[in-house]
Amino acid sequence: MGILGVLVLAVVWGTIAWHVYYRPKRDGERWVKAAAALGLTLEGRGGGDGVFYNGPDITNRLVGAFGGVPVRVGIRWVLSGGRYKRRIYYTYVEAALPRPLDLALSLSPSSWLGNAFGALVGARDMQVGDPALDAAYEILAASPDEARGLLTMPYVREPLLALSSTTFRPHLSDTVVKLEAHGKCLSADVLYGVIENAVELACRVASARHALGPSRVDRVILEVWGAVAGARGLTLDAGRRTISGRTEGAHVEVCLQQRGTVFTTTFLARFDRALGIGLRLQRQAGMAEIDVVLGGMQDIRTGDATFDRRFIVRGRPEAAVRAALIPEVRARLVQLQERASSLTVEDDHLRADAHWVVTEPEHVHAAISAIAQAAVALSRACERAVPYRS
Repeated sequence: MGILGVLVLAVVWGTIAWHVYYRPKRDGERWVKAAAALGLTLEGRGGGDGVFYNGPDITNRLVGAFGGVPVRVGIRWVLSGGRYKRRIYYTYVEAALPRPLDLALSLSPSSWLGNAFGALVGARDMQVGDPALDAAYEILAASPDEARGLLTMPYVREPLLALSSTTFRPHLSDTVVKLEAHGKCLSADVLYGVIENAVELACRVASARHALGPSRVDRVILEVWGAVAGARGLTLDAGRRTISGRTEGAHVEVCLQQRGTVFTTTFLARFDRALGIGLRLQRQAGMAEIDVVLGGMQDIRTGDATFDRRFIVRGRPEAAVRAALIPEVRARLVQLQERASSLTVEDDHLRADAHWVVTEPEHVHAAISAIAQAAVALSRACERAVPYRS
């Protein structure tokens, strides 16, 4: 091999070593220094941005608090390109809102690609009536009037417009303010300023939300859920959006949770004693059925066509499980499942989830009764099937 060949080989191996070890190591060391300078903690072990380098790297998020506001700083990447793909990096700073906005809000910088896709599929973001805001951002919300009122408040509108032309541009959801920029930013000085902006915007948004008064969800919790709790002698915790207490022979809980723009109303009944048969029951659905067919999941059949078509059942011993699933229990579980998106039974509780905000008092009352009665029936059936359960 001639000198030219040696040089070419050295360049090739040097480039490979740079990408799989030296660059991730260098970036990781700078990232660790930035975390220390910002007073944040490195989350996770690292090793996700290189092949042979296993130390802390830029895939570790930085977490902590800034002025009492929880913050996260991270770098994400996506693959772009055709046959020869490359990584496109983005640096983001997130500041958590003290409580959800309850608007199912999604605000992100306007882009020609997003506008073109929206036009193609016939989608259109909401307009807040402020030409500058409408041009700068794509906005969606389940409560347009409340979202419009929040975003056009001067102390929210002004920073949104100011940040729309900066490197780190705002994204806003019901739970978090995010400022994101193209590329890797490893400078503590730059990130400090971005964190300040994110926290300041989060505080302004939270103040605006408070100024708007109770949200539709808050009103449902206070008025509808409060009336249900009062009628049943249960306890309402409006702050945690939870009803709890004992009714119809069972301890029940009703709670509202939000993940992103999706709300889930959970009805839960806790058994006074564990069922003692390792019972696992879940609704029949797509992938679960495939898993059963492939032999990856036990499914105990009861001989009740309606019940067996709806649920996958596991437990030991099988004879005790069948003995516990008496006709009354099966009928109550089917009735409960009809009021929810999903239903699961564990050895210590029964749970039904509705993937929306349950606002009708009749539905809340009926679901509480259904889950309490199903829990009592199942518990009594297990006492007869397994008399010496712990």
